Amino acid sequence: MSSSKANQRAQQYEAFYQEALANNHGYTSFPAPESLQAATRGCSSSVVDSFLDYVQEVHQTTKSCAEKGNELRRIASRAYEQWGSQHPALLGVIGVLAGYGLSKI
Repeated sequence: MSSSKANQRAQQYEAFYQEALANNHGYTSFPAPESLQAATRGCSSSVVDSFLDYVQEVHQTTKSCAEKGNELRRIASRAYEQWGSQHPALLGVIGVLAGYGLSKI
């Protein structure tokens, strides 16, 4: 991570990511990094900030996922399009979070 602010922000969502990682149920075939910090290592601060916005959106959506399946799929699709080709390490996080969110529905 390039800044302490981004690092603090990632730490807010690390427990959520770890829970998602433990309950992934094989939704993604991409290798999943062991932490958000590992996933964003080497990314620019603008990528880290926008990616953490995505993590925050998934976290909030997952907390209230009564009828959120389509919304989670849309969010994941947008994330794959935005970061997939540029930052392959982030694909694992996207897949884990999408799988976890969908498993909660």
